[in-house]
Amino acid sequence: MKKTLLIIVLACLVIASVSASSATGTFGNIDVTDYTGKRVTGDFFKDYDVTVINVFTTWCTWCVKELPDIVKLAKEMPEGTKIIAVCADAYEAPDDLKAILEAYKVDFPVLKMTEKQVKEIGTIIGYPTTFYVNSEGTILDITIGMPAGGVSGYKTKAVQLLEKYRASK
Repeated sequence: MKKTLLIIVLACLVIASVSASSATGTFGNIDVTDYTGKRVTGDFFKDYDVTVINVFTTWCTWCVKELPDIVKLAKEMPEGTKIIAVCADAYEAPDDLKAILEAYKVDFPVLKMTEKQVKEIGTIIGYPTTFYVNSEGTILDITIGMPAGGVSGYKTKAVQLLEKYRASK
């Protein structure tokens, strides 16, 4: 039993690292609406060196459980970074999305995209999937599932990418 569990964990880590290392897509061409109906285009990213895009669904228990911590984390992000979310089933479950966002007082942008739209941009093999993009919307890195260190791992990765970006200037 322990051996089987170990094999499964290792397989997940390999898949996650392969996916993260093959980050090649862009959110720079998006033209969608957010939860409030406001139009969001790729220009959104130009004001941030690194944007953390947490992709979730309303049926993903872990995704919903981490939202209150992401709401707190969004307020602690360093200058030059931003957290937003994408709900990949927003069109199929608008009432569920509304209830979740209201219950957790989500105050950062939540984009409405279909799973197909997101998959056209980057790899989705599980939820949550988090993309880290630059000011042009180009994917720099991907985290599949909860990051190491829990929700604070999103900030850790964003800070690492931010430092790398600033060092390259």
